[in-house]
Amino acid sequence: LVALDIGNTNIHLGVFQEVGARRAVPLLFHKVMRAEEVDLEELALGSYLPLISEILLASVNPKVEDVFCTWLEKNYPKKPLKFPGDIRVPIPVLVREPHKVGIDRLLNAVAAYEKTGGTTIVVDMGTAITVDAVSERGEFLGGIIAPGLESSRKALHLRAALLPEVSPERPHYYIGKDTVEAITSGLYWGTVGMVERLIKGVKKEVGGEPRVIATGGDANLFAADVGLFQEVIPHLTLEGMVLAYKSRQ
Repeated sequence: LVALDIGNTNIHLGVFQEVGARRAVPLLFHKVMRAEEVDLEELALGSYLPLISEILLASVNPKVEDVFCTWLEKNYPKKPLKFPGDIRVPIPVLVREPHKVGIDRLLNAVAAYEKTGGTTIVVDMGTAITVDAVSERGEFLGGIIAPGLESSRKALHLRAALLPEVSPERPHYYIGKDTVEAITSGLYWGTVGMVERLIKGVKKEVGGEPRVIATGGDANLFAADVGLFQEVIPHLTLEGMVLAYKSRQ
């Protein structure tokens, strides 16, 4: 069973063992690729193709999704099952316009709640940062969308002509001694402060002691300094995809 999570910045590929039990989804293989640099021949799907039962696909990047689907049509006899068109995400969505919620946010919520079984906050640190709440009964309550580190970094460079583009990294200082250091510090520590404040605000609204699970390409970079994550799971969306697929059986 193969799951493809196509994001704006990264693509996650997961190969899971297909087993009878609804919730048993052992991850056999996980690969992360840059969306803008993806080489389909590097997917390593070739060796798995004869053994694949289904290919699951969730995407927030239509351009890259089209490239994948064209390649799959030529190399795989079955059409991939897409979210949300082919597979319903098994979670009540308690927001004003449920159909407009990003599929990655819902899949993360499904996977996180499966792990905690109670009130949960899911933080996805990618191109955008999302902080979402799941109720004690497993309902998606809504959340927050904010600029991620990469988005902030590029926006600052593009919108301020004299400011250089810097590498996203953790500085060991707060006070920068030149422009590059000052931007690096502002981007990193500003993101830390924002995420901490958002988590605390969501905790206050949902009440109790929710568990906080983080995912996304930048989650490990920020985990130690944010200090509020109980667990970091890079392939959380993939797990949500497989759980949604298994829930149909």
